[in-house]
Amino acid sequence: MTNQDHVINFCGAARALASQTKIMTDQELANVYEMTRMVTRLLEDTRKELVARCRAHGNAGGLILCPANGGREITDMRAAYIALRDFLTKDEFLKTCTISVTKLESAFIAAQQKRGTYRNDNVSRQEFDRTLGTALTQRPERYILCKAPVPPPQSPTQPPFPAPSDLDDIL
Repeated sequence: MTNQDHVINFCGAARALASQTKIMTDQELANVYEMTRMVTRLLEDTRKELVARCRAHGNAGGLILCPANGGREITDMRAAYIALRDFLTKDEFLKTCTISVTKLESAFIAAQQKRGTYRNDNVSRQEFDRTLGTALTQRPERYILCKAPVPPPQSPTQPPFPAPSDLDDIL
């Protein structure tokens, strides 16, 4: 039996177990829970190894690293504070907040333009970074594993376009 056969059998057994959780006894459910904790560890170790291989080679078994984007966003900080001020103090609220560096930097440049102290974007960005000092840090990029796009099949012997027979065909 190959490793792939083991994986297929394991996945089939996992699907079968998942469909039976409603009718399992408490003890059976507790046993499955303990087993899945081990599988969760296997999943995390597998994910870490795949990420390392993708970083080293760009692709691992048809998986690549894709930037992680998306999620919910607060667009009006003042409105969010007003909505939550009965639940959180100002300090508690501010400790949880994150700021878009890009938007803050743009506001900084716009303020410089209004004051007449603006020279150019590069100088303004450097001044922005220097002004913020240690309040500004570089966050590491986050990536998730996703399937690599499959290029359309091409014939290895046939060029993607017909080659001209001589220069008169191109001119």
